Amino acid sequence: MKFYKSFVVALCVAVPLPLFADFEYRETTKITGGSVLQMMKFAGALSKESRQMSDPITSTVLVKGNQMARINKDSVEIIELDNETVTRIDIAKKQYSITTFQQLKQQMEQSMAATSKEQGEKPRSENKQPQMNFKVNVRNTGAAKQVTGLDATESILSMALQSTNNQSGEKGSLA
Repeated sequence: MKFYKSFVVALCVAVPLPLFADFEYRETTKITGGSVLQMMKFAGALSKESRQMSDPITSTVLVKGNQMARINKDSVEIIELDNETVTRIDIAKKQYSITTFQQLKQQMEQSMAATSKEQGEKPRSENKQPQMNFKVNVRNTGAAKQVTGLDATESILSMALQSTNNQSGEKGSLA
């Protein structure tokens, strides 16, 4: 058991060191609209965790050879292509899990099988897929700076999904 504790401590100490990364960048994700935000606002009245879900999430991504680490304040995810593993560290719970690519593939196949089984049990009229339209917009802000010796420009990517149910005519969107 002592080995596992020292392993987790070593991972937590070694991974955040950007000095050894070939490439590093930061990404910020924020939900700004749509039905998911509305549900979070409703649930936010009930719990503190739900209110925090609408806050921006900033992650640092480090790439070194065939390894990538995504680090944020709550967790660390390490993907190792050579070992074909994904290691997830939950900082708050002080727990980690290692999943192989093969296990991920099996989980996806099981999920797809369960979904197709559910759709197979529904009447044929409910199997019709909704009409979906994607709108993608890239806006260049004009900001530029050098990142690790390379010239970089800032761009903002906005994506929107608009869906229409063919049966009822109801519309929904997610941005």
